[in-house]
Amino acid sequence: MPADSDIELYSHNMNVLESLYQHYSKMGNVVIAGDMNASCIDTYCVNQEKSSILRTFTDRCQLCIPMIDFDIDGETYSFTQKQTMLDYIFVSKTYLPYLCAYSVFKEGTISMTSDHLPICVDISVHCKRHALLISSTSLPAWYKASSDDISNYQSTLSRKLSALDSFNLSNISDLDMFCDEFTRILRESANETIPCAGYCPFKRPEWTKEVKELHELERSKRRVWMLEGRPRGMIFDSFREYKRAKRSFRNALTLAHDQYIQETFRDIDEAAECDVRLFWKLIHKQKPRSSRHYPEIVDKHGNSYNDPSGVAECFADHFQDIYTPCDETFDQDFKDVVDREFDQIKYRCLNDDHFHGGDITIDDVLKALRNLKLRKAPGDDKITNEHLKYGGKTAIDYLLALFRAIIKIGKIPTSWKKGIIVPIQKGGSNDKRSCNNYRPVALLSSMLKTFEYILKERMERATDDSFPHAQQQGFRAQLGCLTASFIAQETILHNVENGSNVYTCFLDTRKAFDTVWRNGLLVKLYKLGVSGRLWTLICDSHTDTSSAVVVNFTQSRWFPVLQGVR
Repeated sequence: MPADSDIELYSHNMNVLESLYQHYSKMGNVVIAGDMNASCIDTYCVNQEKSSILRTFTDRCQLCIPMIDFDIDGETYSFTQKQTMLDYIFVSKTYLPYLCAYSVFKEGTISMTSDHLPICVDISVHCKRHALLISSTSLPAWYKASSDDISNYQSTLSRKLSALDSFNLSNISDLDMFCDEFTRILRESANETIPCAGYCPFKRPEWTKEVKELHELERSKRRVWMLEGRPRGMIFDSFREYKRAKRSFRNALTLAHDQYIQETFRDIDEAAECDVRLFWKLIHKQKPRSSRHYPEIVDKHGNSYNDPSGVAECFADHFQDIYTPCDETFDQDFKDVVDREFDQIKYRCLNDDHFHGGDITIDDVLKALRNLKLRKAPGDDKITNEHLKYGGKTAIDYLLALFRAIIKIGKIPTSWKKGIIVPIQKGGSNDKRSCNNYRPVALLSSMLKTFEYILKERMERATDDSFPHAQQQGFRAQLGCLTASFIAQETILHNVENGSNVYTCFLDTRKAFDTVWRNGLLVKLYKLGVSGRLWTLICDSHTDTSSAVVVNFTQSRWFPVLQGVR
């Protein structure tokens, strides 16, 4: 820190230091060491304004102060001329239990010319940071598949699916067996005919097919040059060809990078004029990722985990607590009334075979498949949307037969009720070690999503036209935060112009979707017009559900999900 008396400069440097500390604290524990040119202890002996700024910094960052938070060995000062403590090694207060020793060397202990004494700190830390694991699972790379690959996939799938003709779909056991075999055939057919690719966390967007080919050529020329003893000079063919291939590769890589940047900026310019959400999505995409690791995670009891399995199980414990009803601050009498009403509705719908809109048709399935997006992560069954979209007519026919059997039986396949949770950090300055600062993203079966799209279409037909309310801005096409803000602003301005008082109320429910009371939700759904087999299927899709957490390619145990929507 600056030694002069310029308080403004000192304050500026401390602000920079605090920003750096907050930034790197998101990635792990940080140690600050150096000459602070101010004292947290001997404030009467040095510049008091600087000392006040330093003390404010340590308080905000929750740093340990020697001789206040813990005892030290050796001298009680570090600056020999005034015998004051100006030099520090700061650690977070969370590391105080691991601080074994803090020593200031006595004068004359070692030969030195500085008027500042050395400081030595002993911290006992069990450092076991896990490496980034690379998934051994290779999924079909549908974006690499040619038209011939897709045709072969459809032919193979059509031939193998004939084995499903022997199934008699009359109960949930038959349904589960049919669904499992259908899933196996989809995976097997794709693995035999579609190129595979694993997850590559280091892939660059400008690494095009042409760049890759030139890179392979450059590597091969280099190997030839090395086998010849690495001769240097343009008179040697191997050296000349290697340099030429290297230059071509670098030029192509630079050109591809420039084209990628130009396309990105062009997309940002277009999005800024017409699509605010896409604009910010593209902007955030340009920000560098600070880390691909899940940092140390601390559970609710204060126990810390930093190995993949420990982190996964810690997240599993956290989300199991969220998905398990435990709040006792409710009206028990009202809950009993709703539960009884739910049981009556369930019995009534189980004996009602009517399905809103009639049987599912081939057009319903095709429309649902068209709605599926490409290159999305699969659920626990490893079936991607492309497995279904590129399956051809035969696959669609069997998918239709499966959906019709589900409606007839009134049960959802057991494998569809499993979800893989990937915790996503909420960002900002939130503590990365706390599970509360992670948002759960559930990966569900693609076949379930296809079936749910059809159920959603039928549910919209079944509900009254007055639902949802005309002023609801969320979860509706073409509406969102922008339109909600506009309506709120116009309403406020209208009332202000007419001399009326304006009262606003803002409500934000913590973990709202994860803690929805399912019985209450299904009762409301029935009252909105959803009944019969449609209501039964929605109810069953939220019964006996379970999830597992996956972090860094490590999966936790399965745990029940007893509340919340899927």
